Amino acid sequence: MSSDVSDNRTQIGVNRFKLAPLRYGNGAFYLAAVLDGEHVRSIDGRFFLVAGNQLTPTKNGFRIPLEKLDFLNKVLSDDLREIEDVVLFENKSFQFRIRYINDKYGEGIDFRKFKTTAKYTGWGSSGLRMKLEDVAMVRD
Repeated sequence: MSSDVSDNRTQIGVNRFKLAPLRYGNGAFYLAAVLDGEHVRSIDGRFFLVAGNQLTPTKNGFRIPLEKLDFLNKVLSDDLREIEDVVLFENKSFQFRIRYINDKYGEGIDFRKFKTTAKYTGWGSSGLRMKLEDVAMVRD
């Protein structure tokens, strides 16, 4: 269990997943509920580096507002290879997108922000790319 004291929010770990070892062998993927008082505000999916008993969060992850979870579940319940480029939610400065990728690193699902600013338009560096079998494991 970890907590985040900013904005009076608490983050409680709910599940840990060991991802494919090639890229994520030195850590684990955690799903956590972010609480605002007693109410769940969002779900955070994040890769943490693991060194002994020490967990260090990385920028590789995403936070989904509670009201978007049903849509996320619907997108991930379909054939993962058919996810082209789905905008899960957006605000003034970015869209949070999910997309299927098949490139030199293999097949996977990319969870990432697409930024639009005066200086840059394109994919953000924070996010997470997961192998299809890892997405299926977390989904199920």
